[in-house]
Amino acid sequence: SGVVQSVHSKTHGNVFAVIQFLNNMQLEGILYFCIGTLMWKWDEDEVQSDMYVTENVAEMMIFKLKNTLSPDVRNILQIGACLGGQFDPSTLSFIAERLQATKNEASLTGQELSSMHDSSTCGKQRISVIQCLNHCLGQGLLECHDGLNYQFTHDQVSTAAFSLIPQEKRDYLQLRIGQALLEKLSDIELEKKIFIVVDLLNRGVSFISR
Repeated sequence: SGVVQSVHSKTHGNVFAVIQFLNNMQLEGILYFCIGTLMWKWDEDEVQSDMYVTENVAEMMIFKLKNTLSPDVRNILQIGACLGGQFDPSTLSFIAERLQATKNEASLTGQELSSMHDSSTCGKQRISVIQCLNHCLGQGLLECHDGLNYQFTHDQVSTAAFSLIPQEKRDYLQLRIGQALLEKLSDIELEKKIFIVVDLLNRGVSFISR
């Protein structure tokens, strides 16, 4: 059918791109499930239109993150994108708490973090972060194989999350994340993540003397 040809031409058969493309179609109401016929239907003209949705997978992911996720969830993904391959709820909570220390730091990612963190108890912070992570699991943005460590399902998800951080604030944000890791990690943990920490600190080195 026309929709099959259009999806293939726009995604070149890339499975990840196909999934994101179909999700975006559903989000915009172009693809929908008809209760009356119990079948999926779509607007053929919109699907084939050059005006509809970018063919670039990264831009499709940015569209999804900006339009389907709450600011809290986006903030967690942005911190995760700075951490690289894997991250756990405890580390995310600790870093986010440090970023919340001042109003200036709280706005580093371009969003307010106050609704995510309650300074009264660490437990509340942990639960909130886990809720954000579970939401991302349900959206197919993250995966967790051992019940503790999370990672992005695709490099394009990480790239899209990182791109949503205002460019002028990225280096300082990464510096603060690196400093938070130095504060939290044990010597053994730091040894395992030394390259990540050093890279984060290097990216914000221009702010260290300020």
